[in-house]
Formats: sequence, C-alpha cells, structure tokens
Amino acid sequence: MGIPVNVPQVWLACPLPIRLAALFAAGLGAGGLANWAIYTLAFDRRAISPWLRAPGGAPPRGWLDRLPIAGWWRLRRERSIWGPAFWIRPLVLEIACGVGLVALYVWETIELGLHPAWLPPNAGVQLAASVHIQFAAHAALLLFLLVATFIDFDEKTIPDLVTVPGTVVGLLFAGSASASRLPDVLRTDRGITVAPLLIDDGSSIRWLAGPLGWWLAIAVVWAWCFALLDKTCTLRRGVVRGFRYLCVSAFRRKSWIAIGPIGLLVSGFVTWRWSAGGAGWHALCAALAGLAFGGAMVWGVRAVGKWALGLEAMGFGDVTLMAMIGVTLGWQSTVVVFFLAPFCAVPIAITQWLLTGRTHIAFGPYLSLAALVLIIAWDRLWTQGASLYFSNAWFVPLLVLVCELLMGLMLRAWRRFAERFLGMEYGGRMNAER
Repeated sequence: MGIPVNVPQVWLACPLPIRLAALFAAGLGAGGLANWAIYTLAFDRRAISPWLRAPGGAPPRGWLDRLPIAGWWRLRRERSIWGPAFWIRPLVLEIACGVGLVALYVWETIELGLHPAWLPPNAGVQLAASVHIQFAAHAALLLFLLVATFIDFDEKTIPDLVTVPGTVVGLLFAGSASASRLPDVLRTDRGITVAPLLIDDGSSIRWLAGPLGWWLAIAVVWAWCFALLDKTCTLRRGVVRGFRYLCVSAFRRKSWIAIGPIGLLVSGFVTWRWSAGGAGWHALCAALAGLAFGGAMVWGVRAVGKWALGLEAMGFGDVTLMAMIGVTLGWQSTVVVFFLAPFCAVPIAITQWLLTGRTHIAFGPYLSLAALVLIIAWDRLWTQGASLYFSNAWFVPLLVLVCELLMGLMLRAWRRFAERFLGMEYGGRMNAER
C-alpha cells in the first residue's frame, strides 16, 4: 500500500510561482527548526534559538524575535552573551534553507535532474508523482544532515537524537512509498524503464517476500538498536567476561528504556509492511539494506583504524550518520558517498592544517556534503557511471570488505615502521566504548 499517485495533483494545480513561494517559506521554517535542533540537541546545550528562554541578563524574547531572518537581526542585542557574530550563521542558514529547498524542488521536479536528459518529452507528466515523493524524502534527509553537520562542526560529535529520528523517517518513507527511492533508469531493446533503486536487479524479490526476508529485516532493526545502546565493550579479560560486562553495562545505563520502544515500533512497521507485500516491502528492504551496509562499512573502517593504529579513525556518530544516509539513498549510494567524502574534505582539511596546524577534522559534515553531491549529480554518477559496477550485487560488498582488510594491514605495517624508525607514537591503550 503506497502513497496514491494523485497526491500531488492539488499541489500541481497551483501556479509555479505560488509553489516556489510556499516552498521558500517552508524552507525558512525548516531553517528555524534546524537552528533550534543545532543548539538544543547538542551536548553543550545553548539557549541561542529564539524558541528557547532567554538567558539570564537578556531581555525576554517575543514573537518578533522568532520571525525567520528578521528575528536574528533583532537578537543581535545578545552579542555580549553569545559573542559579536553569533547571529550571522543561523541567519545565513535560514536563508540557505529557503533558497535551497526551492532549488532542490526545481532541480528534482521541474528539471527532472535525477533522470537522464534523453527521457521522452512527456516523462515529466508520467513521473510527476514519483519525483515529488523523492523530493520530499530528500528534503527530509538533508534537514537531518544539516543539523548533524553543524553539531559535528561545533562539538566533533553527532547525537543519536539526530540520526535515530532521521533513520526512522527514512524507513517510513521507504515503506509507505516505494517511489521515494532513487530512480534506476535503464534503456533496453524494449524501451526505457524507470524503477526504484532496490537491493539488486530483482533477483532477490522472491525470497524477500518469504519468512527469511522478514527475519533478516527484523535482525537488521535489532542489530541497529543494539548498536545504539550506551554500553562498554572490552575484551581484556576474555570474550565471555567481556560479553557479560557489555550486557551489564547496557542494562545499568538504561538507554534501552528509550531504544527498546523504538525497536518495537519499527519492528511492528516492518511486520505490517511484510504482510502487505508489494513494492513497499521491497523498498523497505532496500532501506534496511542501506542501514546495515552503510553503518557496517563505516564501523569497519572505525574498527580497522582502532586495531591498526590504536587511534579513533571515525566516531560512532559517523556510523549512525552513514546508516541514516543509506536508509534514504540505498546501500549502493553509501559506497559512492564514502568515496566522495574525502574529496569533499581534502580542501578544508588542508586549509585547516595550513592555518591552525590541526590535523583532526570532523568527517560527518563531508559525508553529508557527499550525500548532497550524490543527489544533485545522481544521473551522472549512477545512470552514466556507477550502475555498471553494481550489476553483480555481491561484488561491491566483497570488494569493500577486502579493501578494509588490506587497509588494516597497510596501516599496521606503517605503524610498526613509524614507531621503530621514525620515533612516532600511535594510540596507546584503546578506549572502551560502544
């Protein structure tokens, strides 16, 4: 049971300028919501958002202070508390959200930017429903990525309070509307087909509809929930004692009180979607595959870096962030995003090193930027390029696994060389976490 095809008809009946104006206003509101989340969900919570109570020593905030853009201009009066330029970033962010939402809408629904230019002239009418659903799913994902990006810039952390809701929203989109998946456009002897990007070319559809598909989906959900638990993992006293300590620490810290109900609700949604079957179930399976593969890929890099160098290669927030990206964009996209992210990060990292001498960067923002690049350049990156390499669904995951293992061996060898001949020191005692 998916979203009816005629949902956008009332919206499409409005003149384009009115639609764009409404989207700009919605973007301003989304920017205000993002600003609230950035300052509220961070570990170091600050009452900068006009929707929060004014700090001591500041005048009370009124409804004029909550207006998009203009409100931040008024809040300049709090410069003595938050710093002289504190209001500039949130003001620019709200403007960027308004303009960005309009630009994304035009690109995806008017220009059909996710699709190749050689589609038939009437493709826009035939794809009207699907491109609007894709736009909504991508706009929601980008909002969560925006919040995660600026919290990561500020604190070098990505809260679960951002990535968990973003993951759940992505799963709801996938299970409710298979058209929310990125398009997979094929030109064959029989003509042109535009289908949602699923786990593979369709060979898995039969067995996914059976009990095995349900069991695998539930396993992914609860593996994700287990990974989210606040716990301590250490193997210094053996595997058995380490597992006992992990379970006891997870129980005592009580994060399961919040995560458990989320797992039950998502499991209920998965079960309902499985019993209904159809395209929505296969789209939900594709989203869960993206969650599992995206999270596992980054976690693998994190684990390999820890083993090889004794250093924190990537934070756990990067793991949950990539899992969230995979839910909406698919497991295939996480591979592309992961390899695009360093190219997005290198210019910033070099500039930071030249100006400050610091070599550590928050990688989450560049995963987010790479996801945005993937959406904008989907046709060029996928339809005209990467899709050929994913024709065999098992080849790329195996290749990623081999690359991570080789990377670990290479880094381990470099560590021994650097410590023995260059006098460099790496790691030390590993931190026990999650």
